[in-house]
Amino acid sequence: MTERWKEGERIKGKYDEYEVHRIAGGGMGIVYVCYAIEQRLPVALKTFQKFESREAQEMFRREALIWVGLERYPYIVRAYLVEEIGGQLFIVLEYVAADKEGRNTLTHYLGQLTLAESLRFAVQFCYGMEYAYSKGIKVHRDIKPDNIMVTQDKTVKITDFGLATALDKAEIGENAEFGMQNAEGIIKRIGLSVLLKLGLRVARDKREGIINKRIGLSVFQSKEGRAVGTIPYMAPEQFEGKVDRRSDIYSFGVVLYEMASGGRLPFVGRTWEEYYKLHKSGRIPSLDSPLFPIIERCLRRRSPGFEDFASLRTGLKELFYRETGEIIQPPKIKELDADELVNKGVALADLGRYNETITHYDKALEINPRLANAWNNKGAALYALGKHNEAITCYDKALEIVPKYAEVWN
Repeated sequence: MTERWKEGERIKGKYDEYEVHRIAGGGMGIVYVCYAIEQRLPVALKTFQKFESREAQEMFRREALIWVGLERYPYIVRAYLVEEIGGQLFIVLEYVAADKEGRNTLTHYLGQLTLAESLRFAVQFCYGMEYAYSKGIKVHRDIKPDNIMVTQDKTVKITDFGLATALDKAEIGENAEFGMQNAEGIIKRIGLSVLLKLGLRVARDKREGIINKRIGLSVFQSKEGRAVGTIPYMAPEQFEGKVDRRSDIYSFGVVLYEMASGGRLPFVGRTWEEYYKLHKSGRIPSLDSPLFPIIERCLRRRSPGFEDFASLRTGLKELFYRETGEIIQPPKIKELDADELVNKGVALADLGRYNETITHYDKALEINPRLANAWNNKGAALYALGKHNEAITCYDKALEIVPKYAEVWN
């Protein structure tokens, strides 16, 4: 298990030093909200505490680097790079700050959304998933309100790409629950009547406001095979260890149901077996909402459901236009800046793709020729390729800019 740092401590990675400001998460997952000293940037460092074997760590690295490869996109949480700190791998992420009411995930907005807001969020989500698939993401596997961040200007940002897949391949015990315990455990703590009334989503407490009583990402063994996911959102085939992009559409259909119902889930079971039966053959409770026909298609077990997020997005945009008279425009994509190109190069270097990484450092240096860390990292890539004289030239360039750059001298 990784060392647990404290608030106010500084932790030094290979690529930057981080000052810990806040610690979040529990169970298996942990997130450090940090300030990256060299980059002068607030970031979130995320890991899973129980990835103890080297094989599991490498699976986490591979999945995280696919996320890094998505680069910058308006509706996806930016993954900058993968850092190894104290023998544990972390993915360094864009920090999504909460608003004045402490909201920064879709979970916080359930029960407060208008139809127009729900549709706008849903269309942004579809654009994000379409982009992710186009860049190499095969399937998300853990779509739920907690993994849909919302910025202060009400922009959706999808997070946790590939992490469920990394868990699936990791050598960890079956029936492991992360974040919260399984449904039976929650029932024992807060009572079945509360769960049924609140749809396994939120409970109110006078002292603490809204408290999430949710099931976390779980790994369990079903009769059909090993399954990974967050049980209330899993497609029927996911319980059988089978997933594809239609599984993601199904999970998002559950999220849409919550958005349209004020936070209620379509299915509530006591155990994962009950959830499996409900997702596989349970009747979808009807909603008095223009969104319900779209939700039904997302949750449909047979054709004609939505084949992809593009067709779902089209249906959502058409409904938005009928309700508001407005047209939602596609997002505008910005070019990467110099620092982002360096981070992309670092990610490629971790994969041993040194020729590609040098291309990214060169692009960064075209934008800013006095970027010392780009010269240093290019030198390291050239050294790895056996081009020692060229590497030394790059190190000399870095030292012209920052004469006391200790890593370069080394």
